[in-house]
Amino acid sequence: MLAEVVELRAKNKQLEQALVSRAVSQHRNVKLRDVAAALVATTKGQELPEAIRREWPRALRRLHALERR
Repeated sequence: MLAEVVELRAKNKQLEQALVSRAVSQHRNVKLRDVAAALVATTKGQELPEAIRREWPRALRRLHALERR
C-alpha cells in the first residue's frame, strides 16, 4: 500500500511538471523542441531568444512552487 502511494505521488509530480512545461510552451506559442534547441545552442555561444528568456524564469518559479508542496 505504501509503495503504491509513493508511486502515485511520483507520477503526480511528473504530471505537474509536464503541465508547467506545457503552459510555458502554449503561453508564448513556443514549442518545447524549440526551447530545447535554443538551450543546446547556448553551449555554442548563442543567446536564448527573447521570448524564452522572458518566460522561462516564471515557469521555473511555478515548477519550484509545485515541488515545495
